[in-house]
Amino acid sequence: MPTGPEDFDHRWLDTLTARYRLVYDTQALGEGIPLARASNYITACRDEYGAAPRDVQVVLALHASPMVIAFNDAAWAKYAFGERARATDPRTSKPAVRNIFASEEPGDPYAAVAVPALQRQGAIFLFCNNVMRNLASSLARRRKEAADAVRADLIAAFLPGVVLVPAVVAATAMAQERGCGYTLIN
Repeated sequence: MPTGPEDFDHRWLDTLTARYRLVYDTQALGEGIPLARASNYITACRDEYGAAPRDVQVVLALHASPMVIAFNDAAWAKYAFGERARATDPRTSKPAVRNIFASEEPGDPYAAVAVPALQRQGAIFLFCNNVMRNLASSLARRRKEAADAVRADLIAAFLPGVVLVPAVVAATAMAQERGCGYTLIN
């Protein structure tokens, strides 16, 4: 379990090589706003500005309400992330107990901009370790469990490719030093 800077995987920074690079600081989830905006950026650069697929990268720095998109369906069910995010599953019309932001199933509301779809287009998803600490502590208190155990469970429940970083604010600055533009989604 990461405890110091040397315990985090910083290789994602070395992948920021595309000509057009943008970091989205995601503070609002809404109706999948971060995913839609990332997709729009990728599509506009490629279709309207003639960029080749390899020339466009987007980084989504997850914290605040969008943090829930980083987790698999089992975590959504176990930790009631649908209620937390006020995300309704269109199949049940109830709070989602599956990650509807990662589902590419036909008929799901975010299938075209789902996490895996964006990752295939080069999107990188970062998760803030400070947010992880707070989330694990909050869930542990509510569930009367040990915070370290909940934290380990949450990290294991990340969708493939989600990167835990020491702090999103620092990771965002590091990405900007590597030539990424910056946009706030709030």
